[in-house]
Amino acid sequence: PDAAEAVYRRGAPDTFDPAALREALGLIRDEKGPSEVALPGFDHAVGDPAPGAIVFRRASHRVVLVEGLYLLYGKEGWEGTAELFDDRIYLEADLELCVARVQERNKVIPGYTEEEIAVRVQKVDRRNAVLVGETADLADRR
Repeated sequence: PDAAEAVYRRGAPDTFDPAALREALGLIRDEKGPSEVALPGFDHAVGDPAPGAIVFRRASHRVVLVEGLYLLYGKEGWEGTAELFDDRIYLEADLELCVARVQERNKVIPGYTEEEIAVRVQKVDRRNAVLVGETADLADRR
C-alpha cells in the first residue's frame, strides 16, 4: 500500500495490526503466559504507535480493558478479535458530535491545515465511524 495514503487514512481498519493485537491478547489470556506483555500506545500529536508504551503485568493486573474502533469488526484482518473478550460493550454516541470532536482532536496532526483536516474528517473519519456503527449489534451490551 502507498505509505502516504495509509497515513492519510490512518484510523481505517487496514491501517492497524490486528494480528499483533490478537497475539498480545492471547498471551494475556493464557494463564501460563509471560509475566509481562508489551503493547503499543498511541499519541495523536506524534502520529505513530509507540511500541511498548503499555505493559500488562500479570502479577498486578487482574482486569484488562481494551478499547478500540474495530474490536467487533470481522473483516480486513480483524476476524477472530471479538471472540478474545469476555464482555463486549458498544458505547453509543452521536455521530455528528463524534465527527466534530475528531476534527478538533485532529488539529494536532502535523502537516495539515484546518481546511485539510475538515476535508479529511469527512472523507476518512466519518466513513470509519459509520463502519464502526455497523458492528454495534455484535456487542454483548450497548
